[in-house]
Amino acid sequence: MLLLLLLPALLPRAAAAPSGPGRTIAQYKHTRWSIDEGAPPFVSALAQGRDGFLWIGGGTGLFRFDGVAFEAIAPRQADPARRLVTALHVARDGAIWVGYDNGDFSVYRGNALRNASMTRPSSYVIEFAETSDGAIWASLGRTDRALARYVNGAWREVGTDWGLPPDWVIAMTATRDGSLWVTTNTAVLVLRRGSRRFERVAAAVGSPAISQDPSGRIWLSDLGGSRILSPLVQAGTARTYPTPGSSRNFRTLFDRRGNLWGVGALGVFRLRGSGGEQREVEIYRQEDGLTSDKAVPIIEDREGNIWVGTSMGLDRFSTANVVVEPTLRDKPDFGYPLFGASDGTVYIGTANALHRVLPGKAPELLVNLQSNPDWICEGPVGTIWVFQRDRLLRLQRGRMAFQPLPGALESRTGILACAFDRRGVLWAGAGRDGLFRLDGGSWRRVLAPRKPELLPTMMETGLDGNPILYLEADGLVRLDANGGIAATLLGGDPDFGISALYQGRNALFLGSGRGIARWRTGRFEWLSATRFPWLDTPVALIDTPEGGLWFIGPAGIVGLPLAEFDRALADKNRPLQPTILSFEDGLPNGHLVNAQQRIARGGDGRLWFGTYGGVVWVDPAHIVRNPAPPPVKITRVAFADTMLRDPDAVTLKAGTSRVEIDYTALSLTIPNRIAFRYRLEGVDEDWVDPGTRRQAFYTNLRPGTYRFQVIAANQDGVWNRTGASIAIHLPPTFVQSSWFMLICAIAVGGLIWLAYMLRLRQVTAKLQGRFQIRIAERERIARELHDTLLQGFQGLMLRFQTVADRIPENEPLRGSIDDALDRADALLIEGRRRVRDLRGDAGDLEQALRDAAEAAIAESPIRFDLSVDGKRRDLSPLVCEEALRIGEEAIRNAVAHAGATAIEAVLRYDSAAFGLSIRDDGVGIPEAIAEAGARTGHFGLVGMKERARRIGGTLTIAGRDPAGAEIGLSVPARAAYVARARRFRFPWLQREAESPQ
Repeated sequence: MLLLLLLPALLPRAAAAPSGPGRTIAQYKHTRWSIDEGAPPFVSALAQGRDGFLWIGGGTGLFRFDGVAFEAIAPRQADPARRLVTALHVARDGAIWVGYDNGDFSVYRGNALRNASMTRPSSYVIEFAETSDGAIWASLGRTDRALARYVNGAWREVGTDWGLPPDWVIAMTATRDGSLWVTTNTAVLVLRRGSRRFERVAAAVGSPAISQDPSGRIWLSDLGGSRILSPLVQAGTARTYPTPGSSRNFRTLFDRRGNLWGVGALGVFRLRGSGGEQREVEIYRQEDGLTSDKAVPIIEDREGNIWVGTSMGLDRFSTANVVVEPTLRDKPDFGYPLFGASDGTVYIGTANALHRVLPGKAPELLVNLQSNPDWICEGPVGTIWVFQRDRLLRLQRGRMAFQPLPGALESRTGILACAFDRRGVLWAGAGRDGLFRLDGGSWRRVLAPRKPELLPTMMETGLDGNPILYLEADGLVRLDANGGIAATLLGGDPDFGISALYQGRNALFLGSGRGIARWRTGRFEWLSATRFPWLDTPVALIDTPEGGLWFIGPAGIVGLPLAEFDRALADKNRPLQPTILSFEDGLPNGHLVNAQQRIARGGDGRLWFGTYGGVVWVDPAHIVRNPAPPPVKITRVAFADTMLRDPDAVTLKAGTSRVEIDYTALSLTIPNRIAFRYRLEGVDEDWVDPGTRRQAFYTNLRPGTYRFQVIAANQDGVWNRTGASIAIHLPPTFVQSSWFMLICAIAVGGLIWLAYMLRLRQVTAKLQGRFQIRIAERERIARELHDTLLQGFQGLMLRFQTVADRIPENEPLRGSIDDALDRADALLIEGRRRVRDLRGDAGDLEQALRDAAEAAIAESPIRFDLSVDGKRRDLSPLVCEEALRIGEEAIRNAVAHAGATAIEAVLRYDSAAFGLSIRDDGVGIPEAIAEAGARTGHFGLVGMKERARRIGGTLTIAGRDPAGAEIGLSVPARAAYVARARRFRFPWLQREAESPQ
């Protein structure tokens, strides 16, 4: 315990300068999620699933994290006793094993959290491990039978029968050779592959933790330090490295770079390895930014990030492309001046101090100063000149010399720029005090400001060896050897200011709000910020021997190959893919504006930048990139009152009007830079670009089956083109179904049929009305003929008969009168028959046809047959008459023209229509006459057709030589039969109409 208390004071802090070029724990990109930011409280277990999610066990249950949002995973049945998750493990089959503080177990498989507890739950679950035989091991918080083994679907307790001592199991790990290593309070034990007996390997002190490094060696970390346990090393050569520890929750792991990480009650520590056995320990605590010093679990994800859970949240340590130097935080009044010397050394000015960085080394303090350094220059022979407010420091061959500045150079703003020309003369710009030159050991003002706006704020030595100066009023000018303006390269513009000036190896570069320009071959070539917004207002630029152009601006630190710069100037439509490093890459929030000397390149290739947040460096040759496309997952589909997690397919409720689809991509390093594209086939014509949004919304979808697909790209633009997809089926509501459409079609058809029937009834009623009028008129005429003409004719015949009776029979006149009376009787009989026809007595149609046939056939050998089909019904008088006339005409035609030997007539009384057909076996009707329905000069067939139309019927004529001929009449039942009145059932048709009997 004494060692534990004294260890923090003996160990170097995270802010201490590293001894080599490797990164310290403070130079990792640290990101934290506290409880206030949505992280679960008391994070006690971490694991990364095969799908890429970070699984978190804490005081309020089980969660999963995609780098942006925390999602609670509830069990199928709520169980308050299972709220505290104490252990997590991802099995080889992808299942997530969960241990609770009450000794219960759960397993997340098939998108559901299911119970997998022992028959008799015991104390809380500490840790999981999985050996090469597929067995799941769990350490339990008790001394008796402190291990449990899950094989063949059941848990079995392990204790002294396996050689396990009756003691607390502190830590457990399964190694790559199939062994299971276990530590107790006093010992380290191992269960070899295939064995059923634990072996005691070594003694332990306090709270031992066990881990395996990338080379396969087993390390023990306890209160006595960290040391190699297996394979055994030669006695006397084993080395122990001091590591902080705690009596509880002490866990360690090796990352892929060979660094040993650990957590405990002192926060996070790291035993940094730099090859061989050279190691040093660093500590990262709550005062350094950790969410809490009570750190419990620690893991490394597939991208190399270190995740730590604490009692107050979640922390991530990522390898950053932008590395902050923790020893260079004392910022001077006007920013950090940086200068890269010709020998590869980088000089950095901080508040009242000058540091240097040798190639491949960390910054080191060179000299303390009485005031802030303003500007740094290098003379022709490698002399470094450092301007301060009131004096000048010269560094040459390891010696330092100070000399005072003349009063004229003791500017209110300090030295804002300096440069040596080709003759080795030093030029210095003092802002509003003008431009000075060190000539012959004395300073002389060579250019005085003509007005206050004339400020020599930026200066570079051009390729011709003369100074190039930026004056806010006069613009960019080139001076001659005497300090006069030899040429104006870019005129002054009050609305246009130069933000950066740099003389590169082959060209002069300048930056402004318009973008970046390059002076070459006597003119400026512009790459516009309108075309590429990340070019806006760079404040410092530099080119590298490798052909890169780097600058810092509002977009962050930006790198671009000069070859791409050239191609973009030549092709106005060519896209550019720069390297942009921002806050998420480790860049401190903020950068200096109008600060020319803010970039320097060291001999090891590292680029150094001065920002508001401190001095940072970037190694262009070792930019960390993520080449793996991110796994894409559709996490949730929500509609109506339903939410489905991780669906494979979705059937929505009929009538669903709004669907929300949540998706994510599992790249945990910089999740906020993941770009997405999605589409719903059948709705979206092309991919939708939502940026970094992780939700899609659809409304008013039509019934059908759709396919939703989403793809994603990681922070380096590597796309997962396969992505994830689900089928979405939206069944129709009843009113959207085919049954409803069929019902509507039937209803519409019914309405059309009803309208047709109504119209037919109207036409029929109108036709029947006309028939009734005609019948009534005929009946009136028949009555008048009967009551007047026939009765009068009958009276006259009686009187003539009386007269005839008085004439003797032997008188010749008597015979003439009797003949006349006989003819009068025949005429009277014919008249009565005609009156009967006028009155429409339809009951004798069958007999009338027989009489007409007998009269037409007379003494001819033609045979006539008449048959009746169906039940006889009363015909309308008009129909009866017209049918009789058509039948008479057909019989006469057969007798007169067909040369038939037999004539057959058929009367059909159907429910739908009345029919009459006359067939003969004569010579038939020529096809042309049958199709035309008439013969030139003859009107029999025409008359029959006219009679058929008059009663609303149709007449058909069929004849093929020599098969005979057939005349057919069909009259709809409503027009043919005598009707009776009935009333419709429908209330909107409450009127009398005609219907067939």
